Amino acid sequence: MVKYKLVFFSILFFSCASKKQNEEKLLYIEDIRNSNSTLRMDGFYYKDSSSEFEKSIDVFLLFKEGILVNEGRYNSVSNNYCLIDTKKENTIENAINNYKSRLIQLKRFNDLPSSCKILENDLDGKGVYSIKNDSIILQFFKSDFKKKNKDSLNDYFLQEHQGVVLNDSIFKIFKVINYRDNNSIDVNFIYKFSKDSNKPILDSKEILNKIY
Repeated sequence: MVKYKLVFFSILFFSCASKKQNEEKLLYIEDIRNSNSTLRMDGFYYKDSSSEFEKSIDVFLLFKEGILVNEGRYNSVSNNYCLIDTKKENTIENAINNYKSRLIQLKRFNDLPSSCKILENDLDGKGVYSIKNDSIILQFFKSDFKKKNKDSLNDYFLQEHQGVVLNDSIFKIFKVINYRDNNSIDVNFIYKFSKDSNKPILDSKEILNKIY
């Protein structure tokens, strides 16, 4: 009886565990490692994602090993418990400074809540990129409900951004692909570089092993 219970709970555990989806769409790892990146790596890239009511930015961290972290959105005035010493100024500059305060926390403090850290063993937001000539492809996994629009456990679904490198500090994204729904949209996203010495050092090998 104990044996059957162990088998049952093992099946339950593996059926509930988060899984990577759309893996067949991932870039070949050789394309990542041979990527001839001309982009600066000593900081972060952001785009203006402001709404009618609040200035905000979306952020990517790119690393020379070919990995990336989609850091998501950082606002100018909304509260965020992962930030320190923030001001309530509704400007793009303040949204950038708010994100910079996050990088300071990541570098200086080890006792941050897990939700504020960049965890190498958590696939959410982690991905890879490839640059060939002036073309750039960024891919990353995002955590979402296994059953779309229904309360359920999460899986990781692949997204892709396609674009062009304009210079060593700017790239433009013109297409976003959501492989979960197998659809794409044309966009005009301009990502600009901001230098920051507090950019975290990550274990690229662990992240690549998690992705592939």
